[in-house]
Amino acid sequence: MPRNRARTTKRGPTQDIIERASDLVRTQNMSVRKAAKTYDVCHVTLQRFINKQKSSANPQMGYKPHNKVFTAELEAELAEYLKSSANIFYGLTPKEVRNLAYKYAVANERKFPHKWHEFQMAGRDWFTDFMKRNPTLSIRSPESTSIARACNFNEVNVGRFFDQLSSVMQKYGFEPQNMYNLDETGVTTAPKPDKIVALKGVKQVGGINSHERGTLVTLCVAVNAVGNLIPPMFIFPRKNYHDHFLADGPVGSIGAANGSGWMQSAEFLVFLKHFVKHARPSLENKILLLLDNHDSHIQIQVIDFCRENGIVLLSFPPHTSHKLQPLDRSVYGPLKKYFNTSADDWRKTHPGERMNIYHLPSLVKKALPLAATPSNIQAGFKCSGIYPFNRFIFPAHEFAPAEVTDRPMEEAGDLHDNVTEQPFPGETTPPPVLPVSRTTTPPVELNSEAQISREINDETNKNIYAAGPSNSRNSSIISLKEIRPLPKAKFDKPKRKGRASMKSAIWTDTPEKKQLEQRKQKNVPKRNFANSKNGKLVKKRKTTTPVHDVSSSEEEECFCLVCVEPWSSSTNREVWVQCLSCKRWSHQKCTKGDDLYYCHNCESE
Repeated sequence: MPRNRARTTKRGPTQDIIERASDLVRTQNMSVRKAAKTYDVCHVTLQRFINKQKSSANPQMGYKPHNKVFTAELEAELAEYLKSSANIFYGLTPKEVRNLAYKYAVANERKFPHKWHEFQMAGRDWFTDFMKRNPTLSIRSPESTSIARACNFNEVNVGRFFDQLSSVMQKYGFEPQNMYNLDETGVTTAPKPDKIVALKGVKQVGGINSHERGTLVTLCVAVNAVGNLIPPMFIFPRKNYHDHFLADGPVGSIGAANGSGWMQSAEFLVFLKHFVKHARPSLENKILLLLDNHDSHIQIQVIDFCRENGIVLLSFPPHTSHKLQPLDRSVYGPLKKYFNTSADDWRKTHPGERMNIYHLPSLVKKALPLAATPSNIQAGFKCSGIYPFNRFIFPAHEFAPAEVTDRPMEEAGDLHDNVTEQPFPGETTPPPVLPVSRTTTPPVELNSEAQISREINDETNKNIYAAGPSNSRNSSIISLKEIRPLPKAKFDKPKRKGRASMKSAIWTDTPEKKQLEQRKQKNVPKRNFANSKNGKLVKKRKTTTPVHDVSSSEEEECFCLVCVEPWSSSTNREVWVQCLSCKRWSHQKCTKGDDLYYCHNCESE
């Protein structure tokens, strides 16, 4: 299709002027030439317009494009189809749009250039003009989103969460200063460099970084709805924690350490004690704590501690924190940006030095106050609909990706069967809870581990294209959904495997706590007293033996880290254990007998 020639002049009458001149001829019997001279238009143009008025009730002046492939109605349907595909996270690329336009034109017997047949798609010029005619469309780079997030963020799950939030707010009357959100994020010793100014046209522009992959340190943050911040907690990937880890960290922050550097139940309980110290909850002045369903958050000892200190735990539905969690919505994004900028400044002021995990607290000290501002925190609570409370904060198109699977969050069983609600310690009778209306449909019982296989029909019936392009059209229009149906998931037979699914719940309430205790009790392994001493189970510890490649001509000897005895001198069936950190070996009898062995060199770090 040839490109449209840009108009360089403004000559020619408008529709309004030509209609005024035509009225003079028809109503006042003025000659065509005199009326044309009155309004400074061409008399031939005016005569053509008058002739059109005789055959048409509403004539239009000007020329119409003779090579337009689709009508306005067909093109509008194509634009709406592209928007629907993008809303369910299965958007089309420009080449797929051109291919779909070709199939659409053939199916509806539209007249189009013969070049379309050669490549089985519309031309680039058509696509460029189509985008100009539809300014609401643009070419975007989509953000990668997991299937779990797409299918779990649906109206049923979100509606259930807001029902529970409404019930606890009516029951306890939480004020914004008593509504907290808690979450973890990670900071690494290899952050992403900021953009720089460099030579144009160069394919690769480098930036110095300390490590290839870096080491992760977990950062735990809690904020409330008025914009206040609890001093954070750092979890280092070390066996033992020392105070010098936070030598230059944020004021009031605390630290912990474990082998993985991730949040675990023991470290989470430490943070809760730190949280109670700053937030000062009590049985008379309770605090709402919103958090995700991480396993370290949902433990019996954690729930008991919260009940004793007046903390109400409400968890988000699984895989919905990207929409419902205030910290994810408005704090952690700016935090990563400011942290990367601080890391860039550190690298420039310490050329040739490698960043380690003990430098990270000082970088967070600079970045966190810039990201966790009161305005950012309040915006996170507002855009998630938590405070001010707004259950209709999310428009319908944000739930569109869930339509592909139509799988709401499953129920692990009715938690309220035969379980009566128990008040908090010191509370005589629980206050009445007002009924909360729900407009969403009841959830369907489905297994969370059901295997979802997506079947998208991209092939079009070949009989549609048999006719080829022509000037005539069928009376019935073939829609785009007949040519390329929108994706729809197919459910296989449910399989009862894997970890039990979690859900949005008020974990400090008695029914949820009882359900969690039953679940934990089922997961306790049965004790085998066949190999026991005095009725106590003797646990068999898995051990490994160092193996060397005997075919290597330059075999290296292995020495015990404690007694420095070579492996070749070991007796038959003598057990060796390997350090989990440095991967070096020691005699089992030379160690303390811990299940997780770290040598004295690694413990000193």
